[in-house]
Amino acid sequence: MDDAREICESIYKRLWSILDGIQAALLRAENTRIKAHIDEKEIQRLAQFSGGILKTEEQLLNRHLEKQKELWRTTLAEQRRNLESDKGIRLSKTAFHTLLWFFLLPLCYTIISIAYYLSVLFGK
Repeated sequence: MDDAREICESIYKRLWSILDGIQAALLRAENTRIKAHIDEKEIQRLAQFSGGILKTEEQLLNRHLEKQKELWRTTLAEQRRNLESDKGIRLSKTAFHTLLWFFLLPLCYTIISIAYYLSVLFGK
């Protein structure tokens, strides 16, 4: 039993030493500095490519804006045409409800009165 315990302890110590080595290697790798050199020609090529990409993006955005403006103009023109072709009176919501109650109350009173007189007439 003691031999098994000693073996387990030695394996445990070896694993921790391996993990410590890995951790130390990772710390060294994190602190490593890499020196790179870029030629002036490569920087100029990169600037040309980025300038071309920017010009292309600008053209695409301008086309998109023109399409949006055209869609907006056609929508507004269609709305104007629809409003101009309508005949009749436009009422706000409150004006409509006011007129509705103005005509609805006398109508209800008339219907109730007729029902009352019919019940009185046939009730005798």
